[in-house]
Amino acid sequence: MNTNNKRIKTFKYLYSK
Repeated sequence: MNTNNKRIKTFKYLYSK
């Protein structure tokens, strides 16, 4: 369940860049 959270955080970080 934490895997999805990490994926979203990374995606959000790349998307925010």
